Amino acid sequence: MQYKDPEVIRQEIELAWNIHVAEEETEAKIRRKWLLFYFEHQDGKCAYCRVPLMIGKVPDLEDRQATIDHILPRSRGGEDTPNNTLAACQFCNALKASAILSEFLISADLMNRIVNSSECPQRVSLDPSSKYHDSKSISRGIAVKVDGKEFFNVYEYCVPENWVRLKINKTKNRGGQPMTVLKKGHVSVIFSDVRNHLRAMKDSSEFINDFKNWLSARPKPL
Repeated sequence: MQYKDPEVIRQEIELAWNIHVAEEETEAKIRRKWLLFYFEHQDGKCAYCRVPLMIGKVPDLEDRQATIDHILPRSRGGEDTPNNTLAACQFCNALKASAILSEFLISADLMNRIVNSSECPQRVSLDPSSKYHDSKSISRGIAVKVDGKEFFNVYEYCVPENWVRLKINKTKNRGGQPMTVLKKGHVSVIFSDVRNHLRAMKDSSEFINDFKNWLSARPKPL
């Protein structure tokens, strides 16, 4: 039996290892290219819950780290290709696990994620001079409910203290500010677009079809 020189064996092992590392680096670069492409074409948001994604780990925001998710899970035969991947936050990636897309898109768990991550301000005033005036949130639209009933004439609300101020028609005080009446009760708020998204999810068949159509029409990384 012939034995190879130990130095030759060492060189062969080192060469094989370098090839392996190079292949891993290439794969990592390709997947990062996919991730950055999806990040741009998804407006920097998770495809599922729509929270803003973070590239890399950010303290206290690890659940928003951008990840590559397989639309059809690999455990169910899904391929690791651009056609079968998208950008999702770390939370949704773990939440979806091996679930079928059509099941996950209308799941209660995903709806809870959307509600809990919407970050609607806890206090907002329409008064421009108030420190609670938030023009960005106001322009986005906020749905306000008191004891389960939605009000459309809310001038200011405070979730922690459970009260809202409601405008009284077009009446104004001496300072030119709208006259309001205080109403107390359990106050809940949600961004209007988030509420509309949740309503669409409940109309399951149309929502799933819209999502799949978006997947088919979206651009893919080269």
